[in-house]
Amino acid sequence: MRYFSALILSLPLIAFAGAGEAGFDMLRRDFTPASVAIASANVGFPQLTAFGGNPAALAEKTVQIAGAGYVDDPLDLKTGFLYYSRPWKEYVFSARLLYSDYGTFDRTSVSGEKLGTFGANDIFVGFSGARKFDSLLIGIEPGYIISKIDNYSASALTFSAGIQYAPPFIPLTRVGVDIRNLGTNTKKYVSSTTPLPTDIRIGGSKKLEHLPLTLVAQINKWQDTDWYFNGGGEFEITKAFLLRAGYSTLGTDQRSNGTNDAIAGLSAGFGFQYTDYMFDFAYAMQGVVGDRLFLQFSWQPPSQR
Repeated sequence: MRYFSALILSLPLIAFAGAGEAGFDMLRRDFTPASVAIASANVGFPQLTAFGGNPAALAEKTVQIAGAGYVDDPLDLKTGFLYYSRPWKEYVFSARLLYSDYGTFDRTSVSGEKLGTFGANDIFVGFSGARKFDSLLIGIEPGYIISKIDNYSASALTFSAGIQYAPPFIPLTRVGVDIRNLGTNTKKYVSSTTPLPTDIRIGGSKKLEHLPLTLVAQINKWQDTDWYFNGGGEFEITKAFLLRAGYSTLGTDQRSNGTNDAIAGLSAGFGFQYTDYMFDFAYAMQGVVGDRLFLQFSWQPPSQR
């Protein structure tokens, strides 16, 4: 366990050694509304954002969970996802499937003559496993992605790993680190390799003792970007109704002197639970990139009631 934790902490040195412009853009995007609403500052958040967040957080999901979600992106980009997790002995395992359709594009000749249309889409499937050791949680997620443009395609194997730690000497606090999207191409578009968008995230969460508010903060670095900051919080109105909000300084890269530039990088949403069912909603404001809307519905099988 000690050596595995040390390996995760050293992975950024390996990942960024060959830094360059990355592809497979789907792997940059957060799809989970509960996570998006807190500006994706999920690396140190317990339980909530295990699907697409720090794989270590999965270790505390001790009942079966299944769900589906939808993302409404700008420019007719549509994304849907499915996920399922269940505990087994000391472990928790999960699987998730993501699909993005980039729409239909005109095919033209060099002279501009229209020659029909073509499409583009991405598919990702990932399998996670996690385990809790007292105050330390460890998780991994191997995966596979395939990206298609017209008759061309590229694919890659991916690997993500993370840890979370709840310091016993600091109540209601969680710190975490993960590295996402290590891997290698299994197929190239033509002859050149498409680098994966490797990401290192370091951060934590703190639940206030006298207020039903959990604050989150983290710093991120993609393989081809500078470091940036994400932060936010989740406020528990009742056990069944949660409000969330966040801000990412990455929003400054999404401004173009437009009318919505001042709020680029902001996000907000809520979660509502009824018996065994949970509905999550988030709205992310991204300036010139365009705003995004996230929906998710999840449930537990009747045997878990």
